[in-house]
Amino acid sequence: MIRRRLFNLLAAVSLLLFVAVGVLWIRNALGQMDLALIHYAHAPSPDQHYAYSFEASSYWNTLRFRFSRTYLDPPFFQNRSTDWMRNFHAGWTTGFHIYVPTDLTKMVMNWESPGFDARHYAGTMNPGEYDESWILAVHTWQAMILLMALPAIWTYRRFRARRINPLGLCPTCGYDLRATPDCCPECGRTIAESA
Repeated sequence: MIRRRLFNLLAAVSLLLFVAVGVLWIRNALGQMDLALIHYAHAPSPDQHYAYSFEASSYWNTLRFRFSRTYLDPPFFQNRSTDWMRNFHAGWTTGFHIYVPTDLTKMVMNWESPGFDARHYAGTMNPGEYDESWILAVHTWQAMILLMALPAIWTYRRFRARRINPLGLCPTCGYDLRATPDCCPECGRTIAESA
């Protein structure tokens, strides 16, 4: 019973995501690009800064997800001026931040080419700086096919149950229950279990 409810919930969420991805696909076909960024930063001390971000974007009929983390340790902040430190901490405030630009046409698009992409890269540009990112990009239609799988299974089960029950067949194996309506002799399912 709990598994069935969980499956129904997952199928409903998958259907909602399918519709949302379909809307993004239509927006992409009309030349729109979408971006949402969630960023968390924390600084345990003035010369340490840790940042984590999750980015979801839709462009050129591609869905792209990126998770990044950046660690800035004391060597990165060494020999920096007081003004530089003040500007850095003013520009990179700590806490959670959500960024959803409303007009991407004014932004410089720095996205990769459309289509499938899965990669991980890590590196350091300066002493005390460590960057790491994971990227997954898929065609919009590929995501829609995956998201439609659970609702399709749910619909198949509903139609199958409606077709089998009026005929007096077992909902599990399809055995004819007219001679033994209380219990299925094929799989052992009882009427109480099916109710």
